[in-house]
Amino acid sequence: MVGINYKDYLIKVRMEEAKKRLKNGDKIKVVASEVGYSDRNYFSRAFKKYTGISPGKFK
Repeated sequence: MVGINYKDYLIKVRMEEAKKRLKNGDKIKVVASEVGYSDRNYFSRAFKKYTGISPGKFK
């Protein structure tokens, strides 16, 4: 992908996958782990920064 650095691309891929899994009803802790975040709280902050809403509200 042109115009985006590796870190931002990785975050985008992880968050888009997290959004799919949350829509399927998966638990936040499980989703965080499956997309590469070992800390649920850090995942929640990153998700909110990326989407503008918390994972719980998105779900």
